[in-house]
Amino acid sequence: MPGIAFATYFFFGDDFPLSPNGVAYYRCVLPSRTLSGRVGVGRPAWTGSEGFGVVTSTESASFFFDTVVLKGLMNRNTVYQMKAAQSLGQRLVVDIDDWPEGIPEWSEAARLADPESSKVFNVEHLQDVIMQADAVITSTPFLFEQYSKLRGDVHMVRNAVAPDAMAVRQVKNVKPVLGWVGHMDQRTGDVETLRAWLPAFLDEYDLQFHHSGHLDSGPSFAEVVGIDPTRFTTSPPRRIDDYFRESFNFDIGIVPMADIPFNHAKSFLKGLEYAASGVPFVAQNLPEYRLLAASGLGRVAATPDEWVQHLKELLDFKTRKREAAVNLTRVRTDHTIAARADEWRAVLQG
Repeated sequence: MPGIAFATYFFFGDDFPLSPNGVAYYRCVLPSRTLSGRVGVGRPAWTGSEGFGVVTSTESASFFFDTVVLKGLMNRNTVYQMKAAQSLGQRLVVDIDDWPEGIPEWSEAARLADPESSKVFNVEHLQDVIMQADAVITSTPFLFEQYSKLRGDVHMVRNAVAPDAMAVRQVKNVKPVLGWVGHMDQRTGDVETLRAWLPAFLDEYDLQFHHSGHLDSGPSFAEVVGIDPTRFTTSPPRRIDDYFRESFNFDIGIVPMADIPFNHAKSFLKGLEYAASGVPFVAQNLPEYRLLAASGLGRVAATPDEWVQHLKELLDFKTRKREAAVNLTRVRTDHTIAARADEWRAVLQG
């Protein structure tokens, strides 16, 4: 029976059932739910006679899909496998939601994808994969424009959330806790942008800060930003179901991002997660977050003074409660996976 498969390695661990990380969840699992017919999401499988398939359990791999979405495949053998699969009649689509050529040096991904340090798995192979694909899906206008310059049949489908999966935090009339959700190995240079104002702000208003996604290895968020340890708490990374229920356990969210091209390529997904969790937020004044703010969802700040002013306003209980409600309504209206369903179907099912 024909169908559509999403093939990716972005799962936690090697155990079954597969547990997707954020990349696999938002760009594979959620889109798969918008499609009809036979749909599979799993680790890549390939044979010379059957093309690409997916491994979804300890049973044998599933094959014979008409269309396969490849997410994050950048092995030196991938293009050879793609050509063989295409000769069998498979349509191969590559999904891109980051700009691999622009990965900043401070990101762990830069080292992992560097051709000098990894001959088998690197960004040069990914570029060849992108060019070999029958179609490319991007998540932001920046990425759409970049890849439209290089090839045809490029599409854009923005990120979206499934609000029903999120635990909505109740707004309480107490001193709010500020927070951020993310991994320091990917975001060191982004959080460094907070050093100029955040420690002093927390001290002046006697506030606590929480980091969800803390790893014991490497420098902590508090160390990089210069926050007094007595004002700082952490929680570890969570698998996807627990992530939605437990990671957004603070009252005001921030989205720190360095003003660099790599971040201009990034979507407003973190802001959508905050909004769907009932957490009002302030983000760096970059293109995608300006778009959200212009629609009435979230706030943007370009300077330390603007960050401080927005957060001071959100310290007020009534302002925080009103904004959380507005954000939640807007994300449930305009940014659900159901709202993106027709776009995914148009690209993948025609």
